[in-house]
Amino acid sequence: MLLLTSRAAVRRLARLTTIATLLGVGALVPSGALADDAPTAFSLSGTVTDDTGAPAQGVSVSVSPPPGFGGPATTDAAGHYTVPNLNPGSYAVTFTPPSGSPLLGETYDDTGSWNPTRVTVGAADVTGIDAVLDRAATIAGRVVDADGNPVPGVSVQLSSAAFVYSFATTGADGTYSAGRLRPGDWRISFTAPYGSAWVSELYDDARTADTQTVVTLAPGASTTLHDAVLARGGTISGRVLAPDGTPRAGIEVFASTGTGDGGGATTGADGGYTITGLPDGDYTVNAQSDWGANLVGLFYPGTTRWDDAEVVHVADASTAQLDDLTLIAGATVSGIVRGPDGAPLAGAFVEARSEDGGNGVYSEADGSFDINLLPPGTYRVSASASHPVATVRTYYAATPGTTRASQATPVVLAAGASVDGIGITTGAKGSAAATVVATPAHPPVLGEPFTIDVTVTGGQGVPTGSVWVGSTVAQEAVYADADLDASGHATLTFEAFDHGTYPWVDVTYVGDSTYTGGVSMVDYVPGPAGPAAPAITSVAPASGTVLGGRQVTLTGSGFGAGSTVTFGGVAADVTSAGPTSLVATAPAHAAGPVDVVVTTQGRASAPATFTYEKVATSLALAGPTGPTSTGAAAAFTATVTSAGPAPTGSVSFVVDGGAAVTVPLAGGSATFRSSALAAGSHTVAASFAGDATFGASSAQVAHTVTAPPTGPLPVVRCALPNLGLTGGGTLTILTGKNFVKSKTTVSFGSTTTTKVAVLSSTLLTVVVPKHTAGAVPVTVTTPNGRSATSVRFTYLAPPVLRSPVLGPVPGAGVLPHK
Repeated sequence: MLLLTSRAAVRRLARLTTIATLLGVGALVPSGALADDAPTAFSLSGTVTDDTGAPAQGVSVSVSPPPGFGGPATTDAAGHYTVPNLNPGSYAVTFTPPSGSPLLGETYDDTGSWNPTRVTVGAADVTGIDAVLDRAATIAGRVVDADGNPVPGVSVQLSSAAFVYSFATTGADGTYSAGRLRPGDWRISFTAPYGSAWVSELYDDARTADTQTVVTLAPGASTTLHDAVLARGGTISGRVLAPDGTPRAGIEVFASTGTGDGGGATTGADGGYTITGLPDGDYTVNAQSDWGANLVGLFYPGTTRWDDAEVVHVADASTAQLDDLTLIAGATVSGIVRGPDGAPLAGAFVEARSEDGGNGVYSEADGSFDINLLPPGTYRVSASASHPVATVRTYYAATPGTTRASQATPVVLAAGASVDGIGITTGAKGSAAATVVATPAHPPVLGEPFTIDVTVTGGQGVPTGSVWVGSTVAQEAVYADADLDASGHATLTFEAFDHGTYPWVDVTYVGDSTYTGGVSMVDYVPGPAGPAAPAITSVAPASGTVLGGRQVTLTGSGFGAGSTVTFGGVAADVTSAGPTSLVATAPAHAAGPVDVVVTTQGRASAPATFTYEKVATSLALAGPTGPTSTGAAAAFTATVTSAGPAPTGSVSFVVDGGAAVTVPLAGGSATFRSSALAAGSHTVAASFAGDATFGASSAQVAHTVTAPPTGPLPVVRCALPNLGLTGGGTLTILTGKNFVKSKTTVSFGSTTTTKVAVLSSTLLTVVVPKHTAGAVPVTVTTPNGRSATSVRFTYLAPPVLRSPVLGPVPGAGVLPHK
């Protein structure tokens, strides 16, 4: 052992310890150095050559973590290097050629920098850490059309078998060149300019990865490829309209196939779109949602479901002219989320989900939320959070704290409807691990009840809460749920059906204040069905009030004296039953369509539909008899009446499509007052959402407010930079004039962001929001109005690593269907 007998030695040890601590490499300092032994340093050396065996001079050799002293080494004329003063430890060694060198750098043993082969320095110098650096190769070529004319602006993407990528773009003469490529096998794809008439392809004139030609590069090779000849594609054209029949500009429309081909376009002022450059094939066309106007996107010819879309065939560079596609006014669900302590909860994920999909948002700082873009339907609304507090997923229901989807209170939405007052108080979720054991009682059989016994255990007492079974693969679907009993056990039962290609179902424990939850997978491949189940062919009458009591005649087959009937899962009284007909009394139920099911000898029929209707209401809205001046109070009174008892609840008032203001009914009336209306014409709408008994109603009135002339409108002149990725996040500078500090927003197409910093009346910075690929206008809005001028910002899609996909994946941007 070397004793520290001088102050210099002590200072040296202190310096080493400090450096190791700052660099986070304390593990490289021997434990003895922290006591009585001074550290011992060693060297690492080797020789670097090129692929011909010639010495490589001037190559920088660096180690990571850095050594205790000194810096990177450089190879001499013989290609030799020595990195001195290394403490014992494990190092990654990197070789970097000098600028302008034809050689390519690498990590020792030619491994990836993300997972290098490390060199261990122990109690002696390490030699023989050699490297052979490849000379870079080059690929060049040309892209032309069928007539031999150059095609400029084509994106050329090159990918190697080692997952290394390079890119180039054809010039005005159609040529391209990509250099500094590693030797090996490369795949090349050619993506036609967005919106052009040309069809993208793979080298050499291939349409699929299986048929494309792979290019093999030798070290230092300069390879010129055959011309890529792009074919002219087909065209799909049409118009997108708003619900009122007016043209809708700025809507992204995509045509896509199941194999990844496709294209897109943006509607113009006349609502028209033209998608060009489409290879021959069958396409599904969908118009994206208009977020700013709360309009729900649709698949052609007018459905929210991918499976219900009409296939559009394109062949031989022809044009398919489609009928108009009219968007649906989206409904809105609003409310507030509270945490386990009852205080408003920010950052909770709130979701409204129906059988056809849904939408979700995160709650604001005050716990409030507004979920838009919901098509008509019946929804379950739930909320959960992971930060700042963890909570179990809790549903909006009559009973607070409901964690079961089946017990959620349905929220029925009509097109463009707005339902407010959805309050959810979430329960706490613990951090302890729980074990879920799910055991099927028997193999599943199509059309027959499938039962799963579930037991949940943990190390901190018997878990409480609920469990559910379903699928979480494409979109979450709940098949059955149940509460755990006092022993942590539950039974889940649902009618077995074919739920797709996935041979399992998920059994999920939601958690409680002690446990974080858990999941178990159960094999699920239903066998063939047994004897035929009863069948319903007609329901008469097909509707009744939410109060129940309607006599309903069901016609079909497979009925009998022991048949039972349920309406929306609620048992009905059966007054008479024969083999082909039975009469049942509809029980009370929440409004909306429900499934009517007949069960005979344990086998259930396919559901028929019976619609529960709320008691109709009428809303009359009265406002000021004439214009009011700026700052003066204007009162608007809504009176709600019905043929039955006086409706209760509240009325939502919306001015010019803005945020809703809710006013409780008193004696059947509610009054909204405002002195903050800006000068100009306004539309005041009032809506009564109804309740479990009464239906919704609405009305609107026009009102004019007079005021002095407003200030100058903002003007936009330039955006730097004017392009970025579709994921957003780019910091862009806008120049112009008449910007207002703290009161300015910026819109990229239909997407508006408040992440704006106004530096002066002529200069602001903005964080670019997410958007689909393409060029969009950039506008600025201040209290004086929206800019009459705009600039363009181009969104670029991330690089495509396989056959180029110019459209979205099936269902992208619209509401999915399980």
